[in-house]
Amino acid sequence: MNCSKNWAIYSIVSISACATAISFQIIYSNLIVQIKDWSALIDTSDTSTLLSVLLLISTLVLNGISVGIHYTKKASKTLD
Repeated sequence: MNCSKNWAIYSIVSISACATAISFQIIYSNLIVQIKDWSALIDTSDTSTLLSVLLLISTLVLNGISVGIHYTKKASKTLD
């Protein structure tokens, strides 16, 4: 498999998976609000917010590293 051609697809899939996971968390929180289970919302709100932010940050950092590696390899090939 030629990774140099597929890096963009992998990045898009990674960001899409992150967005899907965060969307499911938002939908779950909305369900808790609709059934008025305030104690469950209070218990899970801080943790779910923290984990959603960590997921987003780690996804962006890893995709940034991937883009950096791709362009570094691309630049070194043009110099050769």
